[in-house]
Amino acid sequence: MDEDILHKLEGRLGPLHARQRLAIETVHEAQIFGHGLLSFHIENWYPFHSVVRNALKLTGLYWRGRRNTESILVKRNDVVSKELPQLFDGFTILHLSDMHVDMNEAAMQRLIELVGDMRYDLCVLTGDYRGRILDRLRLP
Repeated sequence: MDEDILHKLEGRLGPLHARQRLAIETVHEAQIFGHGLLSFHIENWYPFHSVVRNALKLTGLYWRGRRNTESILVKRNDVVSKELPQLFDGFTILHLSDMHVDMNEAAMQRLIELVGDMRYDLCVLTGDYRGRILDRLRLP
């Protein structure tokens, strides 16, 4: 794992909680991707990602995909409900999803540009935060 990312996460959560969170994700990924001879997954084969990336580059699709990731969609949805208390009139939620922050720094810079001046009451982060699998961490 990138030490800078780990340092930032530790700054937000504290060293113990950051490492606990990352350990939980590591265990979860192990359950999904499996271990052992009978649970081989092609995406876990070390050269797999290089082979796919190079094939995409040869066809020109890699750079098209990179451009697409920087085409971030900002969409406004107004919700009207008589069931909501008056206090929620004008309440704004910023929902960010499927950011894959470790895959395209330019896309993250574009996201910062788009949401930097937005005014909202609550920010919700959902979906895929990362694209790469975590390095194994040793808990203290």
